[in-house]
Amino acid sequence: MNPNEDMRIELERTACHDTCPQYRVTINSDHTVRWHGIANVKTIGDAHGTIDDRQLDKIRISLVLAHFDERDEFGDLHGSWFHCDDGPHFKITVIRRGVAHSIVHHLHCNPDDGLDQLETTLDEVAGTAAWK
Repeated sequence: MNPNEDMRIELERTACHDTCPQYRVTINSDHTVRWHGIANVKTIGDAHGTIDDRQLDKIRISLVLAHFDERDEFGDLHGSWFHCDDGPHFKITVIRRGVAHSIVHHLHCNPDDGLDQLETTLDEVAGTAAWK
């Protein structure tokens, strides 16, 4: 993965049948972070932040360790997936060279250490705790 590559990463937490936090955070290779709070969070609407090169490197490493590019749209590496209606889930989209790859991951239905760690890393690097 090229450290000088133009990249945008979006993490979106979507609705569930409870009070799950709903938000979208975008991390750009130009070091900008954009937050958009939707529901069940402290900051509804837009907020902004910045990150440094070390944090971008942490994301790049997490993407490799999670085998992000090798996964299908459901986050699976092996072709087996099952449907789950409720519970928290997130969508991660990585856009490089104008090409987007997205994964929707249901936390309770399909536990996956690689994707769970990637999601945690994105939240930590973006600083979402300040807005959640």
